[in-house]
Amino acid sequence: MTEVFTENILAWACVAVAALVVGAAVAKGTNRRSAFVAGACVACVALVAGILCVRFVQTDAKRVKSVVAEIASAVAKNDADAVCANISDSAPNLEMLAKATLKLADVERTKVSNLQILEINRATSPPRAKVALRASASGKSRGIEYPFTVVVDFPEIEFRLEPDGKWRVVAFQYRPFGRGEERFDAR
Repeated sequence: MTEVFTENILAWACVAVAALVVGAAVAKGTNRRSAFVAGACVACVALVAGILCVRFVQTDAKRVKSVVAEIASAVAKNDADAVCANISDSAPNLEMLAKATLKLADVERTKVSNLQILEINRATSPPRAKVALRASASGKSRGIEYPFTVVVDFPEIEFRLEPDGKWRVVAFQYRPFGRGEERFDAR
């Protein structure tokens, strides 16, 4: 429930509108302008609080999205070590796959779209999160300098909250160019 107020300014805008409506209704019923002014003040405070909460409160969803952005940036820089820093130590096969894949090409651009948080569950031990997204990468393959663009759907990427407090990838499912769904589970 708290994610509604820490992830979305629209929830705060609804609170602000409600404060204005209540202030206007009370002002109309009692013929006191001070009620409307009070409602307007509450609306302003709600909007400022909302902007501050959405901007500065770090939630698990924001942290997971940040890890996805870090991985995309590392791939665009062809930095296998930075990619592997976001992979759980419990997934050594996934690290090997990342390093081997990045050796095949010089990636110039990456893009992440349709990012959705499917689940964040702190009740499990260790806590887990699942996201879905579409990723694309373009650049040149190594050796023959052939340009490429790859688009891959990830219907599920599983993260685990590590003891150091950072979310890291442990497994993923992927669907390259309309082919069947495949799963890479490093456990």
